[in-house]
Amino acid sequence: MVWSMSYRPKPDSYPLAEVAEGNSGELELEDMSDDGGVGLRNSRSFSGRRAKPESVPKVIRWMTKRKLLDYEGAYIGWAVSDRFRALIEEIEPGVHQFEPIHFIAKDR
Repeated sequence: MVWSMSYRPKPDSYPLAEVAEGNSGELELEDMSDDGGVGLRNSRSFSGRRAKPESVPKVIRWMTKRKLLDYEGAYIGWAVSDRFRALIEEIEPGVHQFEPIHFIAKDR
């Protein structure tokens, strides 16, 4: 079974963010074979497939004063906090791909 997750950020606006280091385009996937799903046609970054680690952004400039939530969905894809990752790993160990991303303030 495949599940999807979304969120409504406070105060009802998606935060501005930009890639400061690393890839700022579509992710490169380990497997691009067609499986009949719509994920690859819509966006490789949101396909649910394993990404090549070197194609993931490394540093994100956070362009708002709002604190990071445990689950963020800026245009760069999804980002989760350490505690959210720990929860996911507790429920489904070794199933999901997590790559480190460093967030910096907008004035850095």
